[in-house]
Amino acid sequence: MDAVMLFQAPFLPEFVAAVLQDEEQTPVNLQNLAHLGLLTISIKTFKEGELVLLELHPMLRWYLQHHLSQQDPTMQERYGEVYEQLARQSYQLKGGYDQSSRMRYLVRQSLPDFEAALQYLPPAGRGTLAYHLAEPYQRLGQNPHALSLYEQALELYQELGDVRSVAVTQNAMADVLVQLGKPQQALALYEQALHTKQELGEVRGVAVTQNAMAGVLVQLGKPQQALALYEQSLGIARELGEVQGVAVIQANYSQLLFQQDEQQRALSMAWEAYSNLSRNHFVRDAQAMQQLLMSIKEQVLGPAQFDTLWEQVIREPQPDWLRDVQSRPASGQGQISTELMQAAQDFVNAEDWEATRQVVEAQQGILFRPEVEALFEQNIAQARADGDQRRARRLEMYLTILRECKADGIAATFERITKAQEDDDSDDLPFDTELITKSIAALLGSPQEKMSHMQYLAAQTKETTDEDLKALLATIQLALLSQDLSQLGRDLKGVYREAWETIVTSVEAGGVDPRLFEAIINNTPAVLGPAANRRSDWRNNLVEVRNQATVQGDRNLVGLLDAVIGLLDAGGDPAGLGESLSGVYARTWQEIVQKLPT
Repeated sequence: MDAVMLFQAPFLPEFVAAVLQDEEQTPVNLQNLAHLGLLTISIKTFKEGELVLLELHPMLRWYLQHHLSQQDPTMQERYGEVYEQLARQSYQLKGGYDQSSRMRYLVRQSLPDFEAALQYLPPAGRGTLAYHLAEPYQRLGQNPHALSLYEQALELYQELGDVRSVAVTQNAMADVLVQLGKPQQALALYEQALHTKQELGEVRGVAVTQNAMAGVLVQLGKPQQALALYEQSLGIARELGEVQGVAVIQANYSQLLFQQDEQQRALSMAWEAYSNLSRNHFVRDAQAMQQLLMSIKEQVLGPAQFDTLWEQVIREPQPDWLRDVQSRPASGQGQISTELMQAAQDFVNAEDWEATRQVVEAQQGILFRPEVEALFEQNIAQARADGDQRRARRLEMYLTILRECKADGIAATFERITKAQEDDDSDDLPFDTELITKSIAALLGSPQEKMSHMQYLAAQTKETTDEDLKALLATIQLALLSQDLSQLGRDLKGVYREAWETIVTSVEAGGVDPRLFEAIINNTPAVLGPAANRRSDWRNNLVEVRNQATVQGDRNLVGLLDAVIGLLDAGGDPAGLGESLSGVYARTWQEIVQKLPT
């Protein structure tokens, strides 16, 4: 039981065997715990095979946290080693994070254990785990946390005198700093890493760092220095015979050459990169290069100039996917522009009224266009046709605000909204508003929190003579002892019924802000339709939210976000997605599917 208690998230049976160093008896003992209902078993199926995960029952975990004696340091270190090894495996080219959906799932849901394992490892192991753990966080969009892990690894490697690992970590930190918009800091780290790799004679590492440095120099407005570094790194990669490495450099190099008006060399280089990747079966990289070529034709040169240049430089005909690329139609020709769609979404999804006012002030040039009112009217009509009266009313409210801002001014409109909100807040409810928030927290909390809230409700019942309030309090007490809230509270009336529905909705959502569900419902079909150019940005936002939910252990939200991200990756095909969702998550998924473009 001591070993099982170490795990923060669902775990593989072999992980426990490794901690106990007992491969014979551990499976039997785990099976007995499962038969007693102390462990839950879940099976996930992936194309690479099944993943059997175990998890300690939450009631037992709570009991052990309060009654278990101090854990064995030796087992704690073995626990750390288990997750250090998993982090290493996720980096492997075969069956690693990028290649295996099974590995991606295991790594993402094990993040709490990775974090816990850090404290139990000696410096060398801690540095290795911190370095490898930063990568999944970076992939999930959590760049600040990834940077802090790299900093931890760098400090440990410096203390250990591991010069090579210091350089590798500096390079990785610089990559993150680039993504965080700090090119000067990134360049300084790249230069340190490059110097070390040159001293160590790591030729391939030198080429990788030179390529990355060149990209930063472009950002800093130093194209000539960037061209020199691209040329050096490309020469090294060609000498090493690395098809993929050469193509990565060529992709970056060719884009800079286009900017420097060296169009013939740029196109020749870009096409060579695509051809070599495709011929050597680097499918994902070839697809990325294909998208780059299409973007060059559509946006950089335009189809006519591109076709002329192609005839001058390339001896073979354009493939169908490139030949058929056309100029993007102007937004005024019956299309809703991405800029307009994004402004409307920012307006509707702002966090509060102050944020809404700021959006209107910053984007009034777009939001006050006639097309925006037409967009709102279309969406209101669609919501009514779908039977979604709540969404229709919400959109009508925002359309009214927009029209009042245009007629009366932004300041006057939001002054009225603020005053109306203050008037609403001043209306006294027949009970303390903390009843709702405390009840939600208790229903989502631990057994101890439920017991404490039960005592609070009993005291409230004794103090009131309001029979309707007593009925609400009794309903909440029953809810604390039940797992199904849908059958409770049917006899409540008026404000008491509204309070109960607020509690149920929040508990079903696991405490998630309802506005998040509305944003997912509205934005996902939009980026699969008229706002397709925003799909990548929306996906990145969802990935970041999913990462936060993973760390917090909110599996229902993670399940919904995995389904939505899968939907985006599948181009809007919902087949096989969202099947295990329930409650508000299932309803949210169904609303998304119903609104998908046909």
